[in-house]
Amino acid sequence: MAARTNRLMKMLQKLGEPSRVDAYVTERLAAHQKISGFGHRVYRTEDPRATHLREMSRELGEHIGNLRWYEISRKLEEVVMQQKHLYANVDFYSASCYFTMGIPIDMFTPVFAVSRIAGWAAHVLEQYGDNRLIRPRAEYVGEKTLPTFRSSAGSRPPAKAKTARTNSVILLAPAAETRQQEVVSNSSYC
Repeated sequence: MAARTNRLMKMLQKLGEPSRVDAYVTERLAAHQKISGFGHRVYRTEDPRATHLREMSRELGEHIGNLRWYEISRKLEEVVMQQKHLYANVDFYSASCYFTMGIPIDMFTPVFAVSRIAGWAAHVLEQYGDNRLIRPRAEYVGEKTLPTFRSSAGSRPPAKAKTARTNSVILLAPAAETRQQEVVSNSSYC
């Protein structure tokens, strides 16, 4: 995912200005080549994260007095929607946001990874606890009134408690019941 963000920013730099977008998209599509940053494996409509990042890209550009990357991105998004009916995904506006914040392109991947390490670690701990892979698109179907435990430095859930993470809150469930329940995160990303 992060490498796509790098490629996206390099594509925006290559385009350089909104007026070059139409020809670029037409050429790529005529050659049956994909355009990075569009479409999603799960979302068939607009990726809700892209909605927020689009606005953030605009605000960041306004803040520094340079809307260039946002304007190229918007034009690219409009042309791809007209010609291919694909929505921008989360990677698309991440590129202009990172770059506008002054993050060097070769640091996009580490920034991407750092922001997800806590979630990845939580998934590993959950898998070790139950020896089951986490399936983010499933829903928690267990008891809704379980006590919660918010982790902080050096604190852990009580011993022998089975846990499930939903939106960064750990639900404590009796060990016997947990095996019968599909317990996973409500979101695709941590």
